[in-house]
Amino acid sequence: MFSPGIGLPGRVWKSGRPAWIPDVDKDPNFPRAPAAALEGLHGAFGFPILLGGMVLGVMEFFSREIREPDDLLLQTMGVIGSQIGQFMQRLAAQESLRESSERLRLALEAGGLGTWRWDIATNTVVWDQTLESIYGLPPGGFRGTYEEYVSLLHPEDRDSVTDTVRKSVETGSGHQFEHRVVWPDGSLHWIEGRGHVVRDEHGTVLGMVGVSSDITRRKLAEEAQRFLAEAGALLASSLDYEETLRRVAQLAVSSVGGIPLADWCSVHIREEDGGVRTLAVEHIDPAKVQLAAEVQRRYPQDPHAPTGVLEVIRSGRPEIYPDVADELLVKAARDEEHLATLRSLGMRSVLIVPMSVAGRTLGAITFVSAESGRRYGQEDLAFVEELARRAALAVENSRLYQAKKDVAQKLQEGLLPPELPEIPNIELAGRYRWGGQGSDIGGDFYDAFPTGDGSWGLVIGDVCGKGPEAAVVTGLARYTIRAVALRETKPSRVLAALNEAVRQQRSDRTFCTVIYVRLRPSDHGARLTVCCAGHPLPLVLRSDGSIERAGTTGTLLGIFADPELSDRAVDLRRGDALVLFTDGVVEQRAPGAVFGVERLMSVVKSSNGQDAAGIADAIDHAVLSFRPEPVQDDVAVLVMRVTP
Repeated sequence: MFSPGIGLPGRVWKSGRPAWIPDVDKDPNFPRAPAAALEGLHGAFGFPILLGGMVLGVMEFFSREIREPDDLLLQTMGVIGSQIGQFMQRLAAQESLRESSERLRLALEAGGLGTWRWDIATNTVVWDQTLESIYGLPPGGFRGTYEEYVSLLHPEDRDSVTDTVRKSVETGSGHQFEHRVVWPDGSLHWIEGRGHVVRDEHGTVLGMVGVSSDITRRKLAEEAQRFLAEAGALLASSLDYEETLRRVAQLAVSSVGGIPLADWCSVHIREEDGGVRTLAVEHIDPAKVQLAAEVQRRYPQDPHAPTGVLEVIRSGRPEIYPDVADELLVKAARDEEHLATLRSLGMRSVLIVPMSVAGRTLGAITFVSAESGRRYGQEDLAFVEELARRAALAVENSRLYQAKKDVAQKLQEGLLPPELPEIPNIELAGRYRWGGQGSDIGGDFYDAFPTGDGSWGLVIGDVCGKGPEAAVVTGLARYTIRAVALRETKPSRVLAALNEAVRQQRSDRTFCTVIYVRLRPSDHGARLTVCCAGHPLPLVLRSDGSIERAGTTGTLLGIFADPELSDRAVDLRRGDALVLFTDGVVEQRAPGAVFGVERLMSVVKSSNGQDAAGIADAIDHAVLSFRPEPVQDDVAVLVMRVTP
């Protein structure tokens, strides 16, 4: 180690210039003279390794001869020292570049980024191997032209991508976009690309450089969440689970907005008797659905097979086949024709998940990837299991609802007459529709019965509310009216007795509206005595087509101790009709309109000449046609007509 100015290296380092010593043995500033004498060394010179005036090192040379300074040699060595310094700088820069390149390579590999460079003048496009793999190509598989790149794009995305690149070149701006590509094996992938223009010293665009990455997994995850949201909305939108699950299967094979969840999707349901029924089979190409149906018809599933849909339903455990090898098809095939058919389907990956709820498996959903090239993994399994769980809940809720509806229907039927009586010279027809979904017992009712003195009682009413409470009051009203009518001839007294019965037996201020009509047929027509308790007044359709209201509005029943009730007589001639209805008819609503009494009168009037059943059907049809959705309130109609 030499300090600056000490010895030959020190004086060269300090001065930054070459130095010459004729004989080191006689030089007063050469600390290594004893060692040189032992080796027989005398002459010496040294020169600095320079880089921009900075001394990077010193090189020394020795001779056994005593030599006088050679200025030309010293100048030459000075030039060589500068060149060595520049060489060392290049080596350091290359090493730094190599390290930077290695770090860049590691970063690109970690991010899954492939790089590209496009020389516009020569139309040469250079891809690295990572980018080739992103496009599904082997190393060296890209032929290096812009046209080759465009050919790899999804046909539906080519115009938008080429338009974006063209605008980048024209404006000199960068770009970023997402697009789809079709791999040579036919599978679909999503690519995100970023590019920047390269200019010369005059600002002219020479080409572009950029990076691209495969974002297929991200897109699949986004598609999965979108599908789950849309499927969840479908499952919650209707209590008709069969139609809903068919729509979910259709959604699974929809490619709108990206890669479909499946090319094939089927839904199987376990019936109440334990059998399994195919509910839906869908394909991204509707023309192939018939092919699947034909395969299932000719080769039904083996109920004892250790794998497949039936085993998933039996065990409640999913099955996933990330890659459908040909060996699996050979094992599953019944014969050579069956094997050929299975191979023609092009199945690549399969998921079968059970629809389970509360420890019971209600069915299974099968997803098959074929043309799209999608490969199912554990993340796909987790998401479709959530879909299957929601589907199972929809099936369970629908079945529970149907059971409740069946009970309500049986009870409702018990509150309506099983059939209307036959009255000489009189036609009777009744119609009833539940409002809403029909899972609760309605409060509307009608009845017709003999009163024991040659007269007949006609009743129509509406109890507030739905469900068991309404059923109790409906039953109370119907049987109270029948009992009291046997001893009271005036309708107003019959309804007064009903009012008292409701008030005594119900403390929740439940009320009802009722019309009671006492009918006395004759050879020439009929005499009606009408009493209305807060109910819409009935319509009288005359045989000449004229129409009028009958009775007077009274007080609803169940609230007041002394309701206002009055009897009004109406005479009907042959061909005349009386129409009794509940407010569910006239209060039905459609966008921007209410059915209303005037519309009802028009329908009734246009039905003149028809029998009682024809008039009732006309009203029923008009109400159903008025709004596209099911009726929102209970509808009851009772038509009485004197035969012509």
